[in-house]
Amino acid sequence: MSKAFTSEETEVEGPLLRAPPVLEPGQTRWITRAGHTALLRERDRLLAERAKVLGDRTDAGRAKQAQLEGRARLIDATLAVLTVAPERPEDSSRVSIGAFVELSEEGAPARSWQLVGPDEADAKAGKLSIESPLARALIGRRAGEVVEVERPRGTVELEIVSLRWEDKEP
Repeated sequence: MSKAFTSEETEVEGPLLRAPPVLEPGQTRWITRAGHTALLRERDRLLAERAKVLGDRTDAGRAKQAQLEGRARLIDATLAVLTVAPERPEDSSRVSIGAFVELSEEGAPARSWQLVGPDEADAKAGKLSIESPLARALIGRRAGEVVEVERPRGTVELEIVSLRWEDKEP
């Protein structure tokens, strides 16, 4: 599971969710099918763990139950506002959420990224939020195209070396 889905602040592992996203009318917040599945699995794991400590009436037991229930409710609230992206768009020759994109920058080794929803983003794991400037520059483009991206050190040109889709869940 990506670091974006883990929390080091608590004993409970799972999606790093602080509060459910608040969407403006007509706004869509995307998540990949794999990210959606990971959230569902995490919620189920939390509820199963909660069931194990349900009879523990100590302060620590009640606190653990509350923590597990709270995270499960947060996941449910988050899932309620997310839209699962199709595994493969109608035009799979163009970059969109879920795509694995290999980018090349002059003088640097090629780097692969998967475009994911903002709740799944983890740069260290190669998961790039579709809301990031780089992803926004890539959306709708095809392999072989060059995009310009503004970075703190200046504008860079990146070539889309390849584009692929993964049809199965992790």
